[in-house]
Amino acid sequence: ETITDDNARVNLLTLLGVFLVVAFSFKSVLIPIVVMIPIEVAIFINMAVPYVQGVDMIYMGYIIVSSIQMGATVDYSILLTNNYIAKRATLPKKEACIEAVTRSCSSVFTSGGIITLAGYIVYLISTTAAIGDLGHLIGRGAWMSMVLVLTLMPAFLALFDHILMDNEFQRLKK
Repeated sequence: ETITDDNARVNLLTLLGVFLVVAFSFKSVLIPIVVMIPIEVAIFINMAVPYVQGVDMIYMGYIIVSSIQMGATVDYSILLTNNYIAKRATLPKKEACIEAVTRSCSSVFTSGGIITLAGYIVYLISTTAAIGDLGHLIGRGAWMSMVLVLTLMPAFLALFDHILMDNEFQRLKK
């Protein structure tokens, strides 16, 4: 019960913290939600894999890895969104998506590759099973976040284009 409560609290505070930072950065209340969806899906899948495989994992792994994965990989979505909004000023949706992915790919692959490799190196060389499991979750989670941001996020950007291109704070001021 304590572990479930702690996990829920940590996840809620992590989401709230990321939401606030992204909301103030983009001056939007809706963009943070769009930005966090692919990362949350990646976290859910990453945490579901051990359960589906029937693999036991230390309870702290879920709390630690979900927070690390959100904090370390949400930048991929932010970068892609920022590039999309910049390109959308001069291009139609489809072309803006293509350009945003093209401009973001290198940075996402570099950062995601480093986190993925670091996680799997810990997994492969650690002599402590619990630490190795954390490395495995971090590596797999970073990889999943990277893949989902580069595949799912462009679809969200095009789907929610009208929201992304409308600045709610400016509209509320008027």
